Amino acid sequence: MDGFVQSWRRVLLTDWNALRMLRLAIGMFVLVQAVSYRDGLAGAIAGIFLVQALTNTGCCGLRSCSVSQTNQKIQPINQEVEFEEIQLKSSKKSSQEVSTQR
Repeated sequence: MDGFVQSWRRVLLTDWNALRMLRLAIGMFVLVQAVSYRDGLAGAIAGIFLVQALTNTGCCGLRSCSVSQTNQKIQPINQEVEFEEIQLKSSKKSSQEVSTQR
Protein backbone atom coordinates (compact mmCIF):
# COMPACT_ATOMS: atom_id res chain seq x y z
CA MET A 1 0.00 0.00 0.00
CA ASP A 2 2.94 2.31 0.68
CA GLY A 3 4.10 1.98 -2.94
CA PHE A 4 0.65 2.99 -4.16
CA VAL A 5 0.66 6.12 -2.01
CA GLN A 6 4.19 7.03 -3.09
CA SER A 7 3.22 6.57 -6.75
CA TRP A 8 0.20 8.85 -6.46
CA ARG A 9 2.17 11.39 -4.47
CA ARG A 10 4.74 11.51 -7.27
CA VAL A 11 2.01 11.91 -9.93
CA LEU A 12 0.24 14.68 -8.03
CA LEU A 13 3.30 16.68 -7.01
CA THR A 14 5.63 16.49 -10.03
CA ASP A 15 5.68 17.47 -13.71
CA TRP A 16 3.41 20.51 -13.44
CA ASN A 17 3.43 22.48 -16.69
CA ALA A 18 1.36 25.32 -18.14
CA LEU A 19 -1.20 23.05 -19.80
CA ARG A 20 -1.74 21.06 -16.62
CA MET A 21 -2.26 24.27 -14.62
CA LEU A 22 -4.66 25.53 -17.29
CA ARG A 23 -6.71 22.32 -17.01
CA LEU A 24 -6.80 22.74 -13.24
CA ALA A 25 -7.93 26.36 -13.50
CA ILE A 26 -10.63 25.54 -16.07
CA GLY A 27 -11.84 22.61 -13.98
CA MET A 28 -12.05 24.72 -10.83
CA PHE A 29 -13.83 27.56 -12.64
CA VAL A 30 -16.38 25.23 -14.26
CA LEU A 31 -16.90 23.43 -10.93
CA VAL A 32 -17.70 26.71 -9.16
CA GLN A 33 -20.12 27.61 -11.96
CA ALA A 34 -21.71 24.15 -11.81
CA VAL A 35 -22.26 24.39 -8.07
CA SER A 36 -23.62 27.94 -8.23
CA TYR A 37 -26.04 27.11 -11.08
CA ARG A 38 -26.72 23.54 -9.86
CA ASP A 39 -25.79 22.16 -13.27
CA GLY A 40 -24.89 18.46 -13.34
CA LEU A 41 -23.49 18.48 -16.89
CA ALA A 42 -21.12 21.32 -16.08
CA GLY A 43 -20.12 19.43 -12.94
CA ALA A 44 -19.24 16.36 -15.02
CA ILE A 45 -17.20 18.47 -17.43
CA ALA A 46 -15.42 20.07 -14.47
CA GLY A 47 -14.68 16.60 -13.11
CA ILE A 48 -13.10 15.57 -16.41
CA PHE A 49 -10.82 18.64 -16.42
CA LEU A 50 -9.88 18.16 -12.77
CA VAL A 51 -9.04 14.46 -13.23
CA GLN A 52 -6.94 15.30 -16.28
CA ALA A 53 -5.08 17.99 -14.33
CA LEU A 54 -4.50 15.92 -11.21
CA THR A 55 -3.37 12.76 -13.02
CA ASN A 56 -1.48 14.58 -15.81
CA THR A 57 -3.40 12.78 -18.55
CA GLY A 58 -4.87 14.01 -21.77
CA CYS A 59 -8.09 13.03 -23.43
CA CYS A 60 -6.95 9.47 -24.21
CA GLY A 61 -6.15 8.45 -20.63
CA LEU A 62 -3.34 6.75 -18.72
CA ARG A 63 -0.51 9.07 -19.78
CA SER A 64 -0.85 8.26 -23.47
CA CYS A 65 -1.48 11.93 -24.23
CA SER A 66 0.59 13.39 -21.43
CA VAL A 67 3.19 16.02 -22.09
CA SER A 68 6.60 14.43 -22.55
CA GLN A 69 9.30 15.65 -20.18
CA THR A 70 12.42 15.43 -22.31
CA ASN A 71 15.57 17.27 -21.36
CA GLN A 72 17.07 17.21 -24.83
CA LYS A 73 18.41 20.46 -26.16
CA ILE A 74 17.46 21.20 -29.74
CA GLN A 75 20.48 22.11 -31.82
CA PRO A 76 19.86 24.60 -34.63
CA ILE A 77 20.61 23.30 -38.09
CA ASN A 78 23.05 25.58 -39.89
CA GLN A 79 23.06 24.11 -43.36
CA GLU A 80 23.02 25.84 -46.68
CA VAL A 81 19.75 25.49 -48.53
CA GLU A 82 19.89 24.89 -52.26
CA PHE A 83 17.08 26.20 -54.41
CA GLU A 84 16.21 24.92 -57.84
CA GLU A 85 14.51 27.17 -60.36
CA ILE A 86 11.50 25.59 -61.98
CA GLN A 87 10.43 26.72 -65.44
CA LEU A 88 7.37 25.78 -67.42
CA LYS A 89 8.11 23.58 -70.42
CA SER A 90 5.06 24.73 -72.39
CA SER A 91 6.13 28.37 -72.27
CA LYS A 92 8.51 29.24 -75.08
CA LYS A 93 9.20 32.71 -73.74
CA SER A 94 11.91 33.18 -71.19
CA SER A 95 11.18 34.83 -67.86
CA GLN A 96 13.10 37.94 -68.97
CA GLU A 97 10.89 38.33 -72.06
CA VAL A 98 7.76 38.03 -69.95
CA SER A 99 8.95 40.65 -67.45
CA THR A 100 9.86 43.14 -70.22
CA GLN A 101 6.43 42.79 -71.84
CA ARG A 102 4.61 43.88 -68.66
